Amino acid sequence: MNFSPIKNRVQALLVDPKREFLVIKTESQTSTSILNNYVYPLMLVFIITTFIGSVVFGDDTLIDGIINFVFSVLVTIPAVFLSIYIGIWSMKKVFPKVNLNYQHFKLNLPELKIETLGLKTFTLIAYSLTPVYISMIVSGVFPGLSELINLFGLYGFIIYWLGAEVLIDDMIPKNRNLFIILSLTIFVALFLVLRLGMKSLFELFL
Repeated sequence: MNFSPIKNRVQALLVDPKREFLVIKTESQTSTSILNNYVYPLMLVFIITTFIGSVVFGDDTLIDGIINFVFSVLVTIPAVFLSIYIGIWSMKKVFPKVNLNYQHFKLNLPELKIETLGLKTFTLIAYSLTPVYISMIVSGVFPGLSELINLFGLYGFIIYWLGAEVLIDDMIPKNRNLFIILSLTIFVALFLVLRLGMKSLFELFL
């Protein structure tokens, strides 16, 4: 696999995300192509670095290292993907029905172009998670510094916001900022709940 295009995209999204999303907007990509050409390769690198950090260079016993490796892979990766897919599904079901008008507060989402919501939102969140992917990869090698390294993942919020200005603006121009806040809240809440639930389920079998 040629990682050069992935490396270039990662670098571009981290350095100048808005400009890179303008490039992404011109591309004819599907969710499958984004997964195969960008997300899956980065997840593969995460699996490799986590194996190295947990099993090869881990301070624990071999068994503990294997358990930590399996935990990281079977909890973190499914939580990421499930939060994306469930989040988009719930947004497609709920957002078009939101129409609030209370004094100076207005939230009108029926104008949302539902036919383009899924792919555009998937594109936005998949690429905006780039700092999270990098944090996962680096913390895989240095698990003892994971809490500090994972702070870098917060940069994804900024990338998401800037990317939404490019990808979402023509889809929901009047309520773009509210859409960004609500969608981010959904994705983050789902990830935290799913990861906690999977962690608890995983620990039941230990």
